[in-house]
Amino acid sequence: MNKDAVQHWLKRKKTADAVRNSLLALVALVAGLVVLLATFWLAYAVIWVGWQGIAAVTELLFGRRFSFPHGGRLIGSGVFIVLLFLQYFRTDPWHWGEYPKRKYPGPVGLVLGLGALLVYPGAASNMTADILLNGPRLIAGAAALGRQAGAWLRMDAVNCAVLLAFLARSSHAVTYDVLRAGGWADWMDQLRHLDRVVFLEQGLTLSSDLKQELLTLGAS
Repeated sequence: MNKDAVQHWLKRKKTADAVRNSLLALVALVAGLVVLLATFWLAYAVIWVGWQGIAAVTELLFGRRFSFPHGGRLIGSGVFIVLLFLQYFRTDPWHWGEYPKRKYPGPVGLVLGLGALLVYPGAASNMTADILLNGPRLIAGAAALGRQAGAWLRMDAVNCAVLLAFLARSSHAVTYDVLRAGGWADWMDQLRHLDRVVFLEQGLTLSSDLKQELLTLGAS
């Protein structure tokens, strides 16, 4: 098998995937910061409106209108953003996509829509939290994409290509014990970022289409 051809293929894929993940991470980071900024000022507005109501009640009851300074509202909004991140990381991501299985009404007017929120409070609160968590979700996604890009950049394309060529020639999965005994443990882990490399319970193999692709490259 022509190992140089496999190595060239892997180097091109390594570069392309590293660049792609880096660009996606940058886009997700910028979008996340924009969403977080909008969420911050939304929280600021809610605090301001809510405090106006509290101040009106205190003025009515005690004859004194208590103020809540701008700095305090900024701190409150910042605390809210921190709590969003804590909620995101402490909750299973699948939780936010699950809603009670009911026949929800279709597009309706504002009044009927507010009524639907009262009829389905659980779904409404879950949906609201899901929307508010978009900022932390984008930032966490950007970090994950950045880690993937770093993993691609750190990949040893030379030795990984040799291991791929070995797996492509094998008619069956190669056990992890055999790979570790051959000194392939480090490069075996690096292949986790490569599509169509199949990690079975007992060994490592390639999908049939990837194996055919590499064998075709090696024969050229």
